[in-house]
Amino acid sequence: MDADYARDRVLKKQLAFRYNVRARIACAMVRKYLKLKEPVRLLDFGCAEGRTLLKIRDILGEGEFA
Repeated sequence: MDADYARDRVLKKQLAFRYNVRARIACAMVRKYLKLKEPVRLLDFGCAEGRTLLKIRDILGEGEFA
């Protein structure tokens, strides 16, 4: 991946939409099934330069995200 490719991915609105949708679905499942009493600790092995993880962090707030 070169700099132009990475920059292009940031500018594409359809990709940002997908990151947002994935993050909202993941957060809904965390809240529904984990019933956390402490802040979430989430390790992401995915791709997308960590953009979905950043969105999850924004939605959930507290926690550790790597």
